[in-house]
Amino acid sequence: ITSYDSHSIDINGLGFIRPGDPRSELVLGLFEEGRALAMLLNGMTSDDWQRTPEADRIAAVSPIVQLRNGKYTVPTFIIHGEKDELLPCSMSARFEELLRAKGVKGGLLVVPSARHLFDLSLRPGDEGWESDVLPGYRFLLQMLE
Repeated sequence: ITSYDSHSIDINGLGFIRPGDPRSELVLGLFEEGRALAMLLNGMTSDDWQRTPEADRIAAVSPIVQLRNGKYTVPTFIIHGEKDELLPCSMSARFEELLRAKGVKGGLLVVPSARHLFDLSLRPGDEGWESDVLPGYRFLLQMLE
């Protein structure tokens, strides 16, 4: 995804969906139909991708469930666009609050007016890099010290 062509035409207004691109069509379809989690956990054999996964399987891959259960200890810095079309910013805020409550190092940077995957085309030196991306790298470097 780091070398994804983010400059092509976006007819869906999502900022990363490209017409005719199989990856884009898959992602859009999964989210529109609410089947992304089922497909990720069940795979695409027969009709399994349409079946809702069992709660314990969902819990096993859910960072917030693992954090609540004390099994998530990975330092985590979240950069979330305020205008994200796929995930509400409030989810990241709740996760970051729980990180603090559980004593896990973390942080949250909400980028005003930014959409989902807003940083795909940002590179060092671009406008927005220092304010919207670099803090995440600084956090990672601090964790390595």
